Amino acid sequence: MTISELVRQMESSYEGFRPAASNEDLKKLETLMGTIPPDLLALYASHDGSPNAPGNDEGFLAARLMPISEVLEVNQEMSDEELPVLGHVVWLWNDDAGNLLGLYTTGLFAGWLTKYDHEESLLIPAYRSIASFMKAMLDNANFPDEDARVCDLIGLERDIPAIHMDDPMHVANDKKLREKCIELADQTNDENVRMLYVMTIIALTPVSETESLTDFFEVDDNWIPEAAVKLMDMREYYEAIPAVEKLAKDGDGNPVAAATRMLVRASENEKAKAAVERLQASLKGTNLQWLNQWLEGRSVLRAPSWY
Repeated sequence: MTISELVRQMESSYEGFRPAASNEDLKKLETLMGTIPPDLLALYASHDGSPNAPGNDEGFLAARLMPISEVLEVNQEMSDEELPVLGHVVWLWNDDAGNLLGLYTTGLFAGWLTKYDHEESLLIPAYRSIASFMKAMLDNANFPDEDARVCDLIGLERDIPAIHMDDPMHVANDKKLREKCIELADQTNDENVRMLYVMTIIALTPVSETESLTDFFEVDDNWIPEAAVKLMDMREYYEAIPAVEKLAKDGDGNPVAAATRMLVRASENEKAKAAVERLQASLKGTNLQWLNQWLEGRSVLRAPSWY
């Protein structure tokens, strides 16, 4: 769908939008971010955001485009946050739960959107475009099962990582971006930025190449192996169970928690079931506590969520 079609669908189905942004406010936004991308300009030309989440009799959208005056205030406040980034970010959407969605305006991911989670602020690219984000938000709001709808930005389905299948329209370019991230990660001297690149590399890994995520199990870090396991778990990729078991047995910290969780969730798989039994006999201390915790809650254990 084009941005115009998405805007019409949104405005015809939900209420709470302000009138179109003034030329004066658009100039202020342009001062903040440089040239305003056409899709964003189309949004503000239709409505200057919303003071509250747009809604109807069936519910509300998971986020709202902020009025330009609020965008200026929020971006001023966020400028004090020392967050590793992959380019300049302009924060534009708010879910009023402490989470924001911003647009990368420079760098390798210019035009992509990223989520700011007030609890876990890792600015991995999330959506390829404003249009793909709006479609995800509208699809969520229109999902027939009300209980399955999410009400904030963090729970909203992302473009990356892909979970069930690769998108043939994007997988080739995603691979190119992944290779460029590998190159840039090797070049940077900032460890926090390097971490962000590596996490983005993991997120860009195609479903068809999920096995390659085991390469990250050897990284001496509390977060990177965890992220690789989480994505395997989300994809229910059980061919790598031997490697996951080894990580659970020999590792520590977050990677062990993620690995034991994955094995418990996969325990209907015979290889995973056998791995859990072996780990029950060999693990000790905190690592055994992690395993027992997941076993106790196995009946309600859901797939992990991405960052």
